[in-house]
Amino acid sequence: MRVLLTAFAALALASFSACTRTATRGISVDPAFRTLIPPDTSTLSGVEWDALKASPFYQRHQQDLNLPAFNAAVERTGVNPLSDVSKLLVASNATDYLFMERGRFNADDLQKRITSGGARETTYKGHKLLGNTAGAIVFFKSVVVEGDDAAVRRAIDLESAGDGEVPEELAERLRTLDKRDQIWTVSRAGLAYANLPMKTDISSALANITGSISGTTAGVYVDSGLHLSIDLQCKSDAGATRVHDALRGLIGFGRLSTKDNEQDLLRAYDSIQVDKSGQTVKVRTDLNGDLADKLLDSVLALKHSQ
Repeated sequence: MRVLLTAFAALALASFSACTRTATRGISVDPAFRTLIPPDTSTLSGVEWDALKASPFYQRHQQDLNLPAFNAAVERTGVNPLSDVSKLLVASNATDYLFMERGRFNADDLQKRITSGGARETTYKGHKLLGNTAGAIVFFKSVVVEGDDAAVRRAIDLESAGDGEVPEELAERLRTLDKRDQIWTVSRAGLAYANLPMKTDISSALANITGSISGTTAGVYVDSGLHLSIDLQCKSDAGATRVHDALRGLIGFGRLSTKDNEQDLLRAYDSIQVDKSGQTVKVRTDLNGDLADKLLDSVLALKHSQ
């Protein structure tokens, strides 16, 4: 069984990461995004695409990252996340998701493409909204915002009133992240994205610990290899012990379920360190370039076999 390793690798594939870190701390959200962030945001996630694409790991594997979700985005908006987007921010209150992008695209051209695809056009507070039953898109000076129609209109309200900002609880978590993290997530409402649909085995594994977790801080940094850092803030010391023991147990079970000829997977399991400090459970994994390459190959082979 590769439940835990697959979960970590999934985040790594959506991210990737590095081998060494320094004491430089603190992630700063782009000012162009801040004015659009709702005050009730419970989970905030960011991707520094330009920094990610400059990494040696990405350069080696860019052909492997032609994911269906990216192709769907191109079909829907004409924006290719792998080439056109420089930064991405996702804000969620567990009900609505707001996607904000900065990059190299022409707003007029995109609006024409989206409209020609059948999107209806409306105006709200001087902003042109393009949408359908799936949601709406609005273009600001340097940011494209996409989400549910009500969420997009709320973002316009916040920007107009100057009320958008990163909630302090999330800002505090951002200050603890490595400044070089190209992919990060902070949550003040339990395990980040635990409510999203996922494979049954992963969902079942997470169900045993989600109730004990009050917040998440996760960061990924990529150079030639892979390094993932996750801090899980728990509701009590007993809850932290439960989460710590459950994660250690999953790692142990994963190792026992790994075949003898899958030494790279064993090395990947061995790289995952789980420690408890008070009510916080810290998860770290640090892979060099060679092992990161082989892990990616194993995950892609597993995905293609399903």
